[in-house]
Amino acid sequence: MKTTIIFKTLILILFVSMSQLSISQYVDVPNRLFEGVSKWVGHYGTHPFNPNSKWNFVNAEEFRSSLAYPISLAVFVGETGLNYQFAKNNSTSLTYLYIRVNDVEESKANLHRIVYQIFDNHKFGTRVNFYHRIRLEKELVPDIKLFNFQYLLGVFIPINDIVPKKNTFSFNINNDYFYSLNNQKFVSNWFYVGIGYFLNPNLRLEFGWRYIKNGDNNNDNVYCSTFGVINTLPFTSKSPPKKNQ
Repeated sequence: MKTTIIFKTLILILFVSMSQLSISQYVDVPNRLFEGVSKWVGHYGTHPFNPNSKWNFVNAEEFRSSLAYPISLAVFVGETGLNYQFAKNNSTSLTYLYIRVNDVEESKANLHRIVYQIFDNHKFGTRVNFYHRIRLEKELVPDIKLFNFQYLLGVFIPINDIVPKKNTFSFNINNDYFYSLNNQKFVSNWFYVGIGYFLNPNLRLEFGWRYIKNGDNNNDNVYCSTFGVINTLPFTSKSPPKKNQ
């Protein structure tokens, strides 16, 4: 009974977030309390080809809407590629990233990037999981000179279970640092904190808050409320047959 109530509550919050995301693209926001606040909704998938596979298919879709009065932005970010688990706690990925930006004046931008990443995870005690990510992001559009280095450090903690399973709540906090290899300078810093709920061991809902500091100008800082679906379901539940020795 409690699980049903929690699940319905989460669905209601998601519905409200999606509604606000759509409305904010077209309606001027008179309430200055929310000035500079963005809403991000996304799905982030890493899918093993089978339960024992070291290869994973990566796909992510993210919608970002800005409530920064009087400017409104609608951004779609799509990413797809492959991830390889080369050690127990380490993996690497190569992906293609597409970004489409629409602003209030109907101007548009289409960005195409190649992304290389290395992931490292370590467990301390029974619950605390430290994770690192090194990321290189290169813009493929010739007229745009963008080549960024990113370093992310985070901590993930299951709250009411040692190992995440159905009905597990979780705490997630991380910081992502951006540095331009073109201009040799700091670009931005993204701080994030979120609370998650596991529908099953491979599917998690997470609500969070992100603070983005851009360059050296405090006027360009952004606050974001976020909702994400983190999906690690394998393509098949069956492992490939073992070869005869």
